[in-house]
Amino acid sequence: MGLENSLNLPFLGILEDLDFCKLSFFEQQRILIKAEIFITNNKPQFFIFKNLNFRYPFFDLFDDELEVEVPNKNLSNQWINYFGINYILNPIFLEDVFLHLKSDVYYDNDELIENEKKLILLKASKLLSDSEKIEYYKTEYHKHYNKIKDDENLLCYDDPESAGWESWEQFVISKIRFDPKLIQEHLFNYLAYDTSFSDISKIWRRLNFEIEIMCSLKNLISDSLNLEISSKKIDSSFQISMLEKMMKIENWDDITATKKGEIISHLLGKNKDNIRNIYYELDKKQDDKNSKYFDKNGKYETDRLKAEEIINKLLG
Repeated sequence: MGLENSLNLPFLGILEDLDFCKLSFFEQQRILIKAEIFITNNKPQFFIFKNLNFRYPFFDLFDDELEVEVPNKNLSNQWINYFGINYILNPIFLEDVFLHLKSDVYYDNDELIENEKKLILLKASKLLSDSEKIEYYKTEYHKHYNKIKDDENLLCYDDPESAGWESWEQFVISKIRFDPKLIQEHLFNYLAYDTSFSDISKIWRRLNFEIEIMCSLKNLISDSLNLEISSKKIDSSFQISMLEKMMKIENWDDITATKKGEIISHLLGKNKDNIRNIYYELDKKQDDKNSKYFDKNGKYETDRLKAEEIINKLLG
């Protein structure tokens, strides 16, 4: 039997030291029962089925046509019959597999999710206005949603009770029961193994990744909208006072774009990073192809010319 493992899962690698496949069918059964991988459900069963009393679960025991041949393995499904007694997969063992699966999914996904969030924020930082960012976040949200909207498992993950399950854990365990490869990997590998081969692992990883990114995008959209709303609530008297104070700053041209962003954000109620980015663009040469103002027919150059026209017209 395997020694205590680093994940503190009692069944992980418990059969590692055995050459299980070379044992007789009945010896395999004896070990599985002794190790409490299978436990009795206290319902004696005296029907004799094909291939040494082994039978798939949930079949009508009186229907001979449903009897199936199975290979000489006792880990092909979720119950065995040993000397007339039915033994089922131990729920504690199934939870053991679930906890390892969960650990593996989140360990792998956490870094992927953080990297995707950073990439989204990096791309958004290149945009000049809150409205542009909001549209970008919405586009990204729909992109990620479209990847899972037709997944039949989405409701089980997001709202298991509506899908008829007590929890996502219960749903996952229902899949583990019928995944002999996953069960065998858990029993014969003392060290943590990669669960990504499992279908339920693939489902879990995909749903977890996409939904976490969608939640992050919803928060970003909400924060950006709140900034827009708050900017409309800034008191006019305070804005005028800020503007008058700014007009008296003699070295305004020498102030960094970051500082300008912080100052003007109090005047306009806009995100200071957005303002800073606009100043970065203004500092670029007009013939710089990387500048937002390079396009003479674009929004930014049009806004600049419009502002210049208004000031010139009013001051004469």
